[in-house]
Amino acid sequence: MVMLKNASDIELWNALRKGNREALAILFERYYFLLTQSGTLLSNDFELARDIIHEVFYSLWEKRARLNPVTEVRAYLTTIYRHEIQRAAGKRQKENIQAQSFSAQHTIHEASYEEIIVSLQKNEEIKSKIRIALQELTPRQKEFLQLKFFEGLSYEQIAEKTGQSIKTIYNTTYEALKMLRKKVSF
Repeated sequence: MVMLKNASDIELWNALRKGNREALAILFERYYFLLTQSGTLLSNDFELARDIIHEVFYSLWEKRARLNPVTEVRAYLTTIYRHEIQRAAGKRQKENIQAQSFSAQHTIHEASYEEIIVSLQKNEEIKSKIRIALQELTPRQKEFLQLKFFEGLSYEQIAEKTGQSIKTIYNTTYEALKMLRKKVSF
């Protein structure tokens, strides 16, 4: 068997299709910087570019059994990544336009007593869902979320502080956020 580190893209792709996680990780490492660079140029948003890379590779893993053979892995990854980055950037732009439109249409009004009570109840319900969901996270997931979102550290700074690889931090954080989104759907 060929050592995966030295395998060609096609060999890695075929190994991925058969369920080899290491093949996925190697493809991720090979194309991370290329995709980040092109995604940042397309979206003008480095964080979005990095997030979409994780989504694309997660999707590949989820669909691994249904993936077709590919002869140009780089071209395939670049194409699906660009499609996803453009979709996400378009969605973000649409949300910004809608928010601006809503803001312009709705002037500040004094909330009624009932609106305040309903709002407080919804906030308490959301807080409760978040508390429950956070309890289901692993200690490592909690630590990475704390460092990333509450202390404002970059992935690189978290890696430096914890001694974990950036890839591990990305994957762990992504999985934690995915689980939180699923548990705390509004």
